[in-house]
Amino acid sequence: MIEVYPVFCRLENPGFFSLARVDYGTVTWPGDIDIAPEALYERTVSVGD
Repeated sequence: MIEVYPVFCRLENPGFFSLARVDYGTVTWPGDIDIAPEALYERTVSVGD
């Protein structure tokens, strides 16, 4: 996702990532960074049981 949308490179910083909030069902961060729930679902990878 970072390769396509460079704005998300800030999410690699654990301190910034920890600022995540849920706003009307969407994960958001300061600076108008957000990821729609549909996009999260489509891009998830199963890590096992």
